[in-house]
Amino acid sequence: MKTILFNSIFAPVLIAFLTLFTSVGAQNHPAENRIEKPPLFALQVAVGKYADNQTWRGLSGTYTDVGEMKKLLIGERFQIPADHIQTLIDAQATKKQIFDRFENHLIENARRYHEKTRRRDAVILFQFSGHGSQTPDADGDEIDKFDETLVPYDSQDLPDKNYDITDDEIYSLTARLKLYTDNIVYILDSCHSGSGTRDAGDSRRLPARKTTPVALLKNGARGENTKPEKDGAQTDFLPNDVDYIVISAAQANQLAGQKDVFECETCPKKIASYGYLTFYLIEELKNAKPDTSYRELMGKVRRQVAAEKPTQTPQIEGDANRFVFGGISSRAENFIKISEVRNRQITIAAGAMQAITEGAIVAIYDKTQSSFQTSNGKIAEARVLQVEANKAVAEIITQRREVSPTDKAVIAGIDLGATNLRVLFGGEVEEKLSPANKILLQRLRQKLFGGEASDNRPRAIELTNGNWNDAQIRWDVAILKDNFGKVFADRNRASPMKTADGTAIFPDAEQPVFYLAGKDFVPLYGFYVAETDENAAEKIEKALVHLARLRSVRTIANRRSVLAEKITIKPFRLINPQCENGIIVADKREPLELNRAKSVYELANGERFQLEIKNNSASDLYFNILNLATDGSVKLLLPRPVYEEKDGVKLASGEKLMIPGEKCRDGVLRAGFPIGAEIFKIIATTAKTTRADFEFLEMDSITKRAEKTTSLTEVGEWTTAEINFEISANPGQK
Repeated sequence: MKTILFNSIFAPVLIAFLTLFTSVGAQNHPAENRIEKPPLFALQVAVGKYADNQTWRGLSGTYTDVGEMKKLLIGERFQIPADHIQTLIDAQATKKQIFDRFENHLIENARRYHEKTRRRDAVILFQFSGHGSQTPDADGDEIDKFDETLVPYDSQDLPDKNYDITDDEIYSLTARLKLYTDNIVYILDSCHSGSGTRDAGDSRRLPARKTTPVALLKNGARGENTKPEKDGAQTDFLPNDVDYIVISAAQANQLAGQKDVFECETCPKKIASYGYLTFYLIEELKNAKPDTSYRELMGKVRRQVAAEKPTQTPQIEGDANRFVFGGISSRAENFIKISEVRNRQITIAAGAMQAITEGAIVAIYDKTQSSFQTSNGKIAEARVLQVEANKAVAEIITQRREVSPTDKAVIAGIDLGATNLRVLFGGEVEEKLSPANKILLQRLRQKLFGGEASDNRPRAIELTNGNWNDAQIRWDVAILKDNFGKVFADRNRASPMKTADGTAIFPDAEQPVFYLAGKDFVPLYGFYVAETDENAAEKIEKALVHLARLRSVRTIANRRSVLAEKITIKPFRLINPQCENGIIVADKREPLELNRAKSVYELANGERFQLEIKNNSASDLYFNILNLATDGSVKLLLPRPVYEEKDGVKLASGEKLMIPGEKCRDGVLRAGFPIGAEIFKIIATTAKTTRADFEFLEMDSITKRAEKTTSLTEVGEWTTAEINFEISANPGQK
């Protein structure tokens, strides 16, 4: 995103759990006011090993997906009777068995409850974790000519042996469920596209089928309820509908990956695998309240997934304003037990399996506190130093009194700069390295870990060698080499180089370049550098350090703060903005509409816009605004390096602020290349914060060693808010 300045001033997301409400009027009443909450019936399917295992890769994370979800559902948060949940694993999960259980468990229980109570609010949950694929469309309802499929245990891509479950069949089953309930939820942790960039080792996708699936439904594969076209749905599995919600792992053209959990931060021993979607969905469901909406829930899930895997975007479709699981969760807070207190260190009974990482902030509340929604009960804050499978050790940073094991702990969020980035450069890649490239690698190692930068913790970078598919090698990002045209078949996804006169150019298609990629091998943030660039080591170093900080910033969120959800951000498109008498004026200033399926605002390259920020809390707050751009850069938009903001930007309770500003010197924001996701993130604090507290996160200062870093344990009460944009290639016509 670029800021345009005037007067020559310098330019610096399964069908989800629906609410127990079946009408708009019913949603005006809190779920907990209902005398009787609806029951939940679930069918879980996990396929990690397939009958055709000679050709189809196994998925270890599927078992954890359903196992941990079941623990959550029958636990204190949702209190679902165990016999309301049926689980099919591997050989049990044939197409026939899945359909039989869907009929005899889900549809039958929904029917019985409806006939007994005449209510349509029974919660029906179908969870699938396994491979997804595509098959040629048989009835002409698909724009891309393919039906999306779920791959059961017994399916093979052979005539009369293809038992894939098509989206048409799911729609037919759903239509029958809708006779008895409006509370239908599908969680699909799989891929549904055969168009991935490469066959990544951790993706849940099989190549598109060449054969037609065998129909097992009584009314045929399509049933008597043929679904309409999806009309641009992002999940590409079911059409958008207000009577159900679909939560899926990724957009139709993305890969859904698996997340590995290790015994400790530096241990090579893997203790579990999950699908990325399910791992963070479970974590957020633990904290869901009766009035938590699916939109709130999935906004948090997307943020967590995107921080680790920017090329996977979990999706949600349906009425996302409904309450999660029909509002049947308990209002009890999700406290963590303090098992030991020694000097200024505490041990808590949660660790890597509960998504806790080094650098996480632990808020500690008085044992009498029943809710987090007050700062009076907070007695201390600590920062996690060491993480094991099911426990973590944290150091107390601030405290109002001594902490005891009877007090309560919660994870407030991740601290600034705490995320560690493991970088792979070696193995098969070395086969493509020239002697000059190997010198570059030596220089890169020296710059990251040699000399004054020998202490790499502030930079949060680890460089490792090995092959990408070696299970013993842990890595997050790989430095790869290939021809530019192969890496960036779509040049709109690459950042152009600039000539001396500012002209944007791209390398020749055959030019070898270095680039960064995640485990799905999709290039990150349009970054590349020509192998012949004499400054390649410096540019890669800058990109890696920056990417580590970017990952950290993306995950910052304090959902426990009394300030949470008190900051609003409204975007406005500016039509033909001009400068008149020192003030920015436009022919039209129109509010942008949210794309509810993606939970993003959409802009085209070249469009100009502003953001309106409002402090809805009861406190005066200091505002710090970061721009996480499509090219991976981070800019601190507020406070700016101007005299008026040297002491920070304070916004009183109820006040509004325009970003960048209303004066010509402030300029306006403009969408630019490369295309992709753009985020503006606010960190609001009760304690005074200035530009110096956050500018170490900027890309421009990334080649410097920060003289000062800021810990969020030291800024009083704090919260975050963010707004997400999707930038497209077509220039704006307005």
